[in-house]
Amino acid sequence: MKLENMYLRIIIIHLIDIEMAKLITWMDKMIINGSRYYQPEKRDMDWGLYVLGTGSKHAVCPEVPNPGRILNDYALVYLLRGEGVYYSSPEHAVRVKAGDLLVLFPGVWHKYHPERGGSWDEYWIIYNGGVMEHLLEKQYFSPEKPVLCPGLDCRLIEQ
Repeated sequence: MKLENMYLRIIIIHLIDIEMAKLITWMDKMIINGSRYYQPEKRDMDWGLYVLGTGSKHAVCPEVPNPGRILNDYALVYLLRGEGVYYSSPEHAVRVKAGDLLVLFPGVWHKYHPERGGSWDEYWIIYNGGVMEHLLEKQYFSPEKPVLCPGLDCRLIEQ
């Protein structure tokens, strides 16, 4: 790995860690199944990475499968408890579990849900900005690998 790539990854991880820590601190004060949406200001958009919404959800497997969806923005879904399935196409299913991070891309069809008869707890954030396009170009994130496995962070499950 090139040295500049390693430094960029360290910076990105640090920024994400700081922002996720702020998000989790705020979300700890929320009741489960809460959400909040934001209207970014021009200065946020100029910075290149801005949040459009955050939330948490206790989800159960739907009795009737949902048809999937396509977002206009990026989203991260962090699974705190439970396991289930993520679909990046109707034919391509990936098993997911607590500690996994789903990266949802604009314009890409997807769906996900807990396993049949099960449930999970998730935190999510919707965001956008030119920084993500740069990271995609440098192949730090890819629609071909939408499930990342950072693992569980004990700070997130202590309540």
